[in-house]
Amino acid sequence: MKKKTRKKVINLMFIAIWILGLLFSKYYSGLPDDFPTPFNSIKTIVSSFGANVSFSFTMYFVMKFFDLPFIKNKFVNGFYAFLFVSLQEITQWIDLYPWTFDKLDFIFNAMWVCFAMLLQSWMEIRRMILKEKKKELKIQEEKEV
Repeated sequence: MKKKTRKKVINLMFIAIWILGLLFSKYYSGLPDDFPTPFNSIKTIVSSFGANVSFSFTMYFVMKFFDLPFIKNKFVNGFYAFLFVSLQEITQWIDLYPWTFDKLDFIFNAMWVCFAMLLQSWMEIRRMILKEKKKELKIQEEKEV
């Protein structure tokens, strides 16, 4: 698979995770009533923050599909993703968007965009290590022949 195609497939995979996260946060009915939890209600936490987590995390990968200036740089891409998610929060604040505005969402959105950047960095480093190992094996095989 070509490098560009592989990257698009990976980005689409994370977009699918976002959709699953939105569905999960919307339809999660909570744990059984007799299940002991340290929180008042895990259902409340998941329904309140599940969509934010999945949206801000995935927006980093969605932004890669747009032809914006310097989008190849992961920090610029992260900035664009955070800007877009923050604009969504601002529309909640001025009542253009029906969900509840929460100032903490800005912090959590930044945190999850950073997590997406770290995940991408880890995948790139892992890919480079695997590529180097492949080269070493090929060189070793050529020496043996």
